[in-house]
Amino acid sequence: MLEQLPPTEVDVILLDAWLGGPQTRGLIREVRRRHARCRVLVLNVQGRDPNALRLLGTGAAGYLGKDHSREQLVDAIRQVVRGASYVSPSLASRLITDWRGGGRRPQHAMLSDREYQVLCRFSSGIPFKQIAAELGVSPKTVSTYRSRILDKLKLKTNAEIIRYAIERRLVPRSTTAAAPRRQKNPTDHSAGL
Repeated sequence: MLEQLPPTEVDVILLDAWLGGPQTRGLIREVRRRHARCRVLVLNVQGRDPNALRLLGTGAAGYLGKDHSREQLVDAIRQVVRGASYVSPSLASRLITDWRGGGRRPQHAMLSDREYQVLCRFSSGIPFKQIAAELGVSPKTVSTYRSRILDKLKLKTNAEIIRYAIERRLVPRSTTAAAPRRQKNPTDHSAGL
């Protein structure tokens, strides 16, 4: 995705949070490293993003949720080009609620970046070996991250990890792993019970 960046300076990059997937934070960091003056405005067209604060903390200049209008998009672009920050009204409301103590931070907010990446990839059905290759670590390291995820989120099984990610919309439903089907045993007569 970064190879699509123009070699010259740009003022604003619009980044779809779901398009970047678990690598969105890394993309924001890399854009900021390559183009220091460039501002990143994150758009989330899929719905509520429980990781908006994580993205803003990484260096995004603004965040627009699914409920934005054309006028809000234009206003957000103008604000970030001027050097200001922008968050959609729905996110601003959530931030105020959290600040006042009425909101709860999600459990996955305590995960490290790597643990979060493993959580999202694993919940999308990507095998450990492939996750390891994508992250440049060993499969044993991925297994260690999985164990930390289970511990920090107080979960017990892989299925609970996947359920957690789906329920909190950390991965799009279309990319999640389908539950393995139970093979029918020809000698199993309990199927009709």
